[in-house]
Amino acid sequence: MIRLGRSTLVISIPSDWVRINGLNPGDTINLEVQNDGALIIYPSEARTFMNNEIIIYVDQFKSDGEIAREILSYYLNGYNTIKVVSSKVLTVRQQKLVRQLAQKLYMNIISAASSEMVMQSLLDLSKIPLDTSLTRMYTITYSMFSDLVKALENYDHDLAVAIISLDDEVDNFSYLLLRLLRTMLTHSSTSEQIKISRNSCLDGLIVVQNIEYIADNIVNVAQRFLGILEEKRRFPKELLELLKKLCEECIKYYDDAFRAYISVDSELSNRILERRTVFNELNLRILESLIKQQDPVIVCTTCTINSNIQAIIASSSRIAEAAINKHAIK
Repeated sequence: MIRLGRSTLVISIPSDWVRINGLNPGDTINLEVQNDGALIIYPSEARTFMNNEIIIYVDQFKSDGEIAREILSYYLNGYNTIKVVSSKVLTVRQQKLVRQLAQKLYMNIISAASSEMVMQSLLDLSKIPLDTSLTRMYTITYSMFSDLVKALENYDHDLAVAIISLDDEVDNFSYLLLRLLRTMLTHSSTSEQIKISRNSCLDGLIVVQNIEYIADNIVNVAQRFLGILEEKRRFPKELLELLKKLCEECIKYYDDAFRAYISVDSELSNRILERRTVFNELNLRILESLIKQQDPVIVCTTCTINSNIQAIIASSSRIAEAAINKHAIK
């Protein structure tokens, strides 16, 4: 630093950084003070980082899973245009995969040829409301969970299938919000535009990942239930009532945890976390009921369902903890 006048200190900005950002003398830049006292400098106008383009090279032997993971990785890291290129010809299977991923990631296919397909995102991340989108994810999973209880109670095959189909919608929201949050953490100018702090982004990541995990566990329970129906089995009445009670308590626990996060209510979060012990008694009663069962299919399915419900409780607890962290920041 050098002194300019009596009270001003001046630092020099690297010329390479000025050139990369297309700045000229007289342009305005922003300074953001971090919690540790560090300064982040970025241009006042939004940069065109979202126009980044990446090319993914594939061959006929590259697996669908590898292609999908590579596309998803670049999407989550903010690449706006993704080209999938083959040295020969994209197989019908690969073309179908790219189109399916484009739909899931809210991207458009802007160019398609025998050896190349181009996906492009036209979404403006600064226009995506974080809390509204999180609430939409929560609403879908809450509906899935409530319908699961109805399916168990009525042995409703079609309702269980419908629950499983909703998982794709939760995944779509998850990918979009993970892209938004990762971009805000990586690009300070985006965080400034959307007015969300970096710490809030970290809490948001926790909530998105746990809501997605809750949806996955709901789907697992629905699939195990379908297995029971295919085996033409029925839960004993006492055991079914206990499973329903466990699900209903878990739904309320999840609902309260999310409401605490959205409303930044640390007192509610603490009451929720203290309430977790109620599940211990239900677990004990379920285990006591299982001891009386002689059907290995019923025993195995009940244990798996109970394990999934415990995972949902753990994820709901992490959402409640995120609410406490969010309150501390506020």
